[in-house]
Amino acid sequence: MTTLNTLYDLLHNSVEKFADKVAFSMFGGEDVTYKEFGQRVKQVQEMLLDAGLTAGDKVVILSSSMPNWGVCYFAVVTGGMIAVPILPDFTGEELDTLIKHSEAKGLLVSDKLFTKLSKDIVSTLNVVIRTKNLGIISQNVKERSGELVVPKPEDLAVIIYTSGTTSRPKGVMLTHGNLAQQINMIYGLYPIGPEDSMLSVLPLSHTYECSLGMLYVFATGASTTYLQKPPTAAVMLPALKKVRPTCFLIVPLIIEKVFRSQIYNKFTSNKFII
Repeated sequence: MTTLNTLYDLLHNSVEKFADKVAFSMFGGEDVTYKEFGQRVKQVQEMLLDAGLTAGDKVVILSSSMPNWGVCYFAVVTGGMIAVPILPDFTGEELDTLIKHSEAKGLLVSDKLFTKLSKDIVSTLNVVIRTKNLGIISQNVKERSGELVVPKPEDLAVIIYTSGTTSRPKGVMLTHGNLAQQINMIYGLYPIGPEDSMLSVLPLSHTYECSLGMLYVFATGASTTYLQKPPTAAVMLPALKKVRPTCFLIVPLIIEKVFRSQIYNKFTSNKFII
């Protein structure tokens, strides 16, 4: 894998090197090649520019996992803008507060999560783009006044709001250099390549899944498949059987659910215990 300095390097290296290979898929749905992914990134960047956004502006990503989540993320950060991924389980009031606090000018959102937002907060945004088909939901500014800038390693790439477990959510700022060096380091510890595949079951707004499950996998030419439903045992096990991933990121809570629903009963249903 090429040593990376920014997420701009990551995008362009992978799109050029793995152009015809499938980068992202929906389980039972579309496949998106690296080349098609790069084309969609440019499409979203044009939409943001047409709504008056420019390098340095913040753009919120509030969406369920899908190939276009990554498209939107890369469209923002590789143009010198700042991505603000927000966890989907915040309340509508909390989402409004975080969007306002981030000073975002754009929003990239999935249909279900859009319904949680107030009309007042939507009206403050230059543009709202639907992640499912990259169509415009609303646009309050129609003036192309900014430009894209190739980011440097020290430039801010992402603001990640914590879940607020111990107090109010905090915005953690990460530079291009932070994320690029993390990918370089992980490759030295757990190398994967174009022959590998990932089944993604965690939300992409979770920094663990975003950094390792999307950025790292994309950098190596591997492919990722997303589920269309929450990762219950009934949904996840058939997907694992069909996709047969070589990479898998998981958390204990999901493993516990699989154990209790699929394994524990088999051990306890037999009256004869040895």
